[in-house]
Amino acid sequence: MIQDNAALWLVKRKGKVLGPYSKIEIGYLLEKGDLDFLDEVQRPFQRWNFIRDEVAFASIVEEVRRKRSQSEDSLNDEFTVTEAVTIGGMTDGATEKIEGIFPDELTEEISLERKGIEDAEYEDIDEPSSFARKTVEGPVYGYEKDEEIEQLGRSKVLWIVTAIIFLGTLSYAYYQRVLRPSKKNSTTVGTQLPKVKSLLKAGHFEQALNLLKKIKKENPRRIEASKTLGLLLIQMENQTIQGRRYLEEALSLAQGQEDENGILVGIGIADLIEDDLEEARKIFKRVLAQDPLHVAAMLNLSFLSFSEKKYQEALSDLEPILNMPAAPDEAFFFYHLLAYHIWKSQKDKNILKKVLK
Repeated sequence: MIQDNAALWLVKRKGKVLGPYSKIEIGYLLEKGDLDFLDEVQRPFQRWNFIRDEVAFASIVEEVRRKRSQSEDSLNDEFTVTEAVTIGGMTDGATEKIEGIFPDELTEEISLERKGIEDAEYEDIDEPSSFARKTVEGPVYGYEKDEEIEQLGRSKVLWIVTAIIFLGTLSYAYYQRVLRPSKKNSTTVGTQLPKVKSLLKAGHFEQALNLLKKIKKENPRRIEASKTLGLLLIQMENQTIQGRRYLEEALSLAQGQEDENGILVGIGIADLIEDDLEEARKIFKRVLAQDPLHVAAMLNLSFLSFSEKKYQEALSDLEPILNMPAAPDEAFFFYHLLAYHIWKSQKDKNILKKVLK
């Protein structure tokens, strides 16, 4: 079944991306408590927003809050106390309102008048506190003998010499372990990058992001780490400025056209998120001029046309991807969305029949 674009949402909860869900499904999960108002939602290829701040969910959020408020009020409406009354060896349940078992006589002697208020003392915060700590007297505040001062001086010299030796050793260790990384460290990083890809495929974006930051810190010149970290910050965190900085850094380290094209697509996505559509189009076309079958560039160029409501142009850019032997799942998801909008705008049933085959 093909759904409206407004009804298709991705949900980000505790660092994991879920969905896509419809608005009705998200409302049901909110009502059950499986989702929270501070969880984030995203239409495909759009920015992340809190559920409470997303205009499309305003009525759902208000309805869930109203139901929760009614539920709390119903619990507090009336308390009853059940007393066990024994009559002739039989026990009956007697239930009455709680105010019925507290006669007025119990509260007659309680006065609501505050007495002695005129005797209360106030302390001006601008005045010196009467509870200020007294200076602790001891030998450290007094005068010491000349011998003690001389001994203290010798002790300082020893500490300085020890510190110099320690810092020298530490600097040498830092040079050996950090400035001249060993092959072992390089092998470790080589095993960590595939782990990042596995985490991304499983949807554990927050764990992948933390691992990438660690790799980047230990190996600042690893082009793949800079590229993946930049893309993840742009697409999952909407941090276009920081993500662009990593991608431009990776671009300066790129050693081949393939690396360069992938990085340029990431910069184009940042422009797309920032609504700089013309700059994004230039970048995607620049990549396709160098590699006409670059899937990411074709897919993003198709979405750019879709966002401008140029549905037929978007379909033309997307069809070469769908004809590939190993077309990505994202392309088919976007194809169904595009087909629905073509049918909605042109009432062309042929496109629906083609999709449902």
